[in-house]
Amino acid sequence: MAELLEDLLKQKRDNFRVEIRRKATEELFRQKRRMLTNNEQTELTDEKVHLWYKNLVNQNYEETLDEIINYVKTSNAEFNLALINKHEIYPLLLNIWNKQELDYSIIQKLLFIFADLHFYNVFDDLKFLQNESIMRKLFDLLQMASQKIQSLIFFLLANLVGMDNGVKARQLADYRFCSFIRKLWIQKLIHFEVENIKDFCWFLSNFFKYDPNNVAGFTLGEVKEVVPIVLECIDQNDKEIRSYSLMTLKYMCQAKEEVYSMILKELKVFNNLMNLQLISDDEDVQLLTIEIIASFALADDEITAQLVNEFKILDFFLQIYIQQGRNKQREFKKIILWGLTNLCSNKNIEVLQTIIQHNLIKIMEMDENETEIIKDILEVIRSLSQLQNTDLLEYVLMSRNFVDIVMNQLKLKTSKAIVLTCLDIVYNFAYRIGQNTQSDVNKAISAFISKGFDTILNQLDLDSDADINLEAQRIAEAFLQ
Repeated sequence: MAELLEDLLKQKRDNFRVEIRRKATEELFRQKRRMLTNNEQTELTDEKVHLWYKNLVNQNYEETLDEIINYVKTSNAEFNLALINKHEIYPLLLNIWNKQELDYSIIQKLLFIFADLHFYNVFDDLKFLQNESIMRKLFDLLQMASQKIQSLIFFLLANLVGMDNGVKARQLADYRFCSFIRKLWIQKLIHFEVENIKDFCWFLSNFFKYDPNNVAGFTLGEVKEVVPIVLECIDQNDKEIRSYSLMTLKYMCQAKEEVYSMILKELKVFNNLMNLQLISDDEDVQLLTIEIIASFALADDEITAQLVNEFKILDFFLQIYIQQGRNKQREFKKIILWGLTNLCSNKNIEVLQTIIQHNLIKIMEMDENETEIIKDILEVIRSLSQLQNTDLLEYVLMSRNFVDIVMNQLKLKTSKAIVLTCLDIVYNFAYRIGQNTQSDVNKAISAFISKGFDTILNQLDLDSDADINLEAQRIAEAFLQ
């Protein structure tokens, strides 16, 4: 294992910040740490813990470890852990772990205990990960141990790196762990029993968890080592394995935009994701899949053009958007509208024309009275109102029902956010269409005035909300005076 520990902390670290414009859905399987069991309440005493200490020092491991397991897995474990910490049982367990020769039964019990101890923030996860002798034994065991021990190690590692700001995941990655995982996978040293793969995929979802507040990240090389493994796991016909793997892929895409290109061009598996979305009968899996697919619209213009022209992503979105009978159909629509909003950021004229003329826009307009998704519809309209091409802007304004949608929402005034979004849309159309002449400005704003915009603007100009008041004044001063 020496090669895994060489150059520790010397690898280049790549800042993996990617702007997350908006979360499309709530994440599934959000539990970042788990206990192996959770049984009846069993409360410890100082006397009992002190007796454990004496027995462990005297190498009476089997029975003592069994007793500890029974106490750390109970529903009042936090109280018990405080006593364990007080009597310094934890350092003693680490010393036992570092012994050269241990029976597998003792190793299995220790792993069970460590996994549950690190469910709580009582013990130092990072210090555990920084201990090279501890980690060396874990890595050795991952290569040669039974499925049960391997599963416990993945469980422990998932708890160690879960609920973190990225430092602990980075510490594990600095052992060249991504290369190690790839080696284990290629050499078929990861046991392929369903429960083991579940724990492995749960660990990966914690390991690669993306958070814009993380202070550390992964290099592109590290992500590329594991992407093919994640894609293989997505193909497995198990909901948990597939869901954890889809979350991991989502985090990887958020962390490194290059993953989009890798999936589209190098691995050429984007069609596989689209097929999974269509053939899966599980709505949770479908939601995760469509969120990843829609997130490709965050990529550069070349990739988004490929989505529109080659993969017919708009037809794909439309098929899902109009599908009936889903319990979570609104969530599907919100994700699709999020993807559509980002597609409209493409600067290619032909791509934009395809988007504007597509039936998905027409169908979207029919949902203007859906209170749950009107914000998302307005975001699509706002994105289109920011187009740089004046001819396209005029076409959008005159050929669609956007003016009526915006005016209806201004009249309803259901929320401050919606009012401000609508005013921003009006301003964008008027400003961008009217960049050349005053007559063009009048032409742009007249479409809204014909629906009573000037009257509404006068009312908003006196609104008690300062932000609405200022935005209304800005439009009046720019275009109506």
